[in-house]
Amino acid sequence: MNLWKPYFAVKEHYLARMQDGRSLSGDAKTTFRLWWFSFIASNVLANTSYTQTYASGEVVGTTAIFTVVSGIGLVLSCLAFIKIIRQFTAGSE
Repeated sequence: MNLWKPYFAVKEHYLARMQDGRSLSGDAKTTFRLWWFSFIASNVLANTSYTQTYASGEVVGTTAIFTVVSGIGLVLSCLAFIKIIRQFTAGSE
């Protein structure tokens, strides 16, 4: 449930707040998908990095790459979520 429930909860609240309340616009769909994909991808990469570091006891090249890419994904996710929240508080798309 932790993989899909937050997405649908935010989407339901977003749609309830919007004026038409029917469906997401193309821009909103893209923002929601970007937010959710980058959030899940950054968490998978962070867990992979942690597992590799824990197993080997040291940071190797691939682990560092996973960590950096995970951080970039998390920043992208945060920026997309900020855009969602701004649209939500504005009350229109």
